[in-house]
Amino acid sequence: MSGFDVLVVGVIITGTVVTGSLFYIQSIEQPISEEMPAARVLKVLEKPAFPRELVISEDIPASRQLGPMQKPVLPEVGDERHTVRDGKNIVYKVVRVEGDKVSWRSNSSCEFTEIHMAFAPVLQWSGCLPWEDGTPRIHDGKQVIDKLKGDIWPLGKKGKIDYSVSGGNINGESWKEKRKCHLRKSVRIKVPAGEFDTYKVRCNQSGGSLIWWISPKLEKIIAFRDKYGLTQLTKP
Repeated sequence: MSGFDVLVVGVIITGTVVTGSLFYIQSIEQPISEEMPAARVLKVLEKPAFPRELVISEDIPASRQLGPMQKPVLPEVGDERHTVRDGKNIVYKVVRVEGDKVSWRSNSSCEFTEIHMAFAPVLQWSGCLPWEDGTPRIHDGKQVIDKLKGDIWPLGKKGKIDYSVSGGNINGESWKEKRKCHLRKSVRIKVPAGEFDTYKVRCNQSGGSLIWWISPKLEKIIAFRDKYGLTQLTKP
């Protein structure tokens, strides 16, 4: 730990910082006194610039009645998807297309393969580092769809789709998972790329819920939320 100076409601005090990504003011045995000046002149603090969170309300329906949306055509190798997640700009590029399977690679070298617009579990991934208990964890692996029931396309109908998958990773872990997806409703949302009427698709599984917002106008995923955070489109 090391000492640091902070500004709290206009009063400069001295505290301590814990090594890591979070900072805390530790308990101080002696009373805080205004006669304890900071060791140096502090700059005026600006309001923190937090990443803009996606504001979605069930009270904001789509601005118009959305007609049935057919499944978008497959992307081509080289196509890009520009997004922001946790305040970081992430660009995904299509590196392979094999049948209905599309492989994407991010500018952080995370690569994964998914079934195009199927809301299915990812089939294979490598170089992707989800954080667990504050520590990045390598977990390259793959999954196989053991059972598929139903169909959710075209969106706008009361379709649903269920998956049963089994998988494993390089750490020797294995699992079986079920995912149930259904169309929730049409809502209007605002992301850095603009404001759009979207279909909202929700999938439930043991690891938590996943939500997609899809724009019929752009035929793209506008936003996606999972247990690790929120991804928003930054370019149409």
